[in-house]
Amino acid sequence: MDYGVAMKQLMPLLFLYFIVFDAPADVTLSYKTFIDKNGSQNLTYSVKNGILRLTENQSERINLYNQSKQIFLSIDQKNANISRIDKNILNKRIEQLNQQRLSKLAEVETGLNKKLQDMSDKEKEIATELVNQLKYPEFYGAHTQIKVIKTAQTKTINEITCDVYDIKRNDSLVKQVCMASRKSLGISPGDYEALRDFHRFNYNTQTRLMLAMGKTDFIEIDYQMENMDGLPLEIITISDNKPTVELLIDSITTKRLDQAYFDIPNSQN
Repeated sequence: MDYGVAMKQLMPLLFLYFIVFDAPADVTLSYKTFIDKNGSQNLTYSVKNGILRLTENQSERINLYNQSKQIFLSIDQKNANISRIDKNILNKRIEQLNQQRLSKLAEVETGLNKKLQDMSDKEKEIATELVNQLKYPEFYGAHTQIKVIKTAQTKTINEITCDVYDIKRNDSLVKQVCMASRKSLGISPGDYEALRDFHRFNYNTQTRLMLAMGKTDFIEIDYQMENMDGLPLEIITISDNKPTVELLIDSITTKRLDQAYFDIPNSQN
């Protein structure tokens, strides 16, 4: 077959291949966080082949999340100490915290029983709410009042369009999150899924630990459960009707990253 004819026949197939199978890519998302009055700090997510590296304000710690293994490691480069979070370790810690919470519950109930007769109806109602929160934190407390509402509002941040979601508790606006779709971000499906998976892992870890301690006054959001497509470009918290930027995208790059940047020291895994 003539070479020119063969190439003409092959080119449409190659074109189709690259449409269906996105070429693998790496991504780095850099944010500014504003957690106190001392100014902003840097927060960076770097992703390669399902491994995410989290860097906080040029910290010397190496923080790595393995999507396929569902493992988070935080390595102190000074002394090589490694902190690890996985399903088994998290479950054991939650069991310990549950035991501590139930011990506290027993003390609270003993104290309440002694004072019950002298309490007003309102005080009894508050006491019952406290006991229920300690007994069943997943079903009681402020977190159960959270509602996520997708607004018609959009923003353009760093030339990227995002959709605004209102987070309300008892009909009061407590947070706004602006989410940008994968296509708007211009990142590959694999990198996007790794970032989404880390957000869910982080949500589950934080909220399960807080609930095990009986702490329910949080406004963390499970993007997947709430059908919030995309990744956050901006998070604003509202307290006493005053908005404060908590997190803001600074830059997004899809430049290739060195595999060594994601390697674990001393072959730990």
